[in-house]
Formats: sequence, C-alpha cells, structure tokens
Amino acid sequence: MGKIKVKFHKDLYPAVAIKKAVRDFAKIANFDIQIEKDYYSVFIDTPKAEEKLSLKGNFLNYVLMLSRIRQ
Repeated sequence: MGKIKVKFHKDLYPAVAIKKAVRDFAKIANFDIQIEKDYYSVFIDTPKAEEKLSLKGNFLNYVLMLSRIRQ
C-alpha cells in the first residue's frame, strides 16, 4: 500500500471539514487522523501506488472546498 501524509493547519482547516472528507473518501482509501499541536495529520493508505498523487490532490481540494463552505 502507498501511504500518504497530509497536514492541515488548525487555524485554516476546521476538524469537521477534514472528518467529512475522510468519510466521503472512505470507499477508496483508508484514513487515520492524528491531532498535533497546530495541525491535523491525515494518513491515507491507498492500495494502488500509482493513484497516490491523484488521490492526495483530490482530497486536499475537497477539504479546502468543505472548509470554505463552512466559513
């Protein structure tokens, strides 16, 4: 499996947006969220290594969109 780590700064990305994105993407990858001092770290496991960059980009964009909607 190809593992991806994505960090979201707490001042910019609400936890609710990240959690919703994880739920919505759960059918195509496995996710683990870790809470750090200033960041939410999301670890994404995808079965196809060649899909890592595409999945990461789509996930980042989706979290950003959800964050903007919630403001």
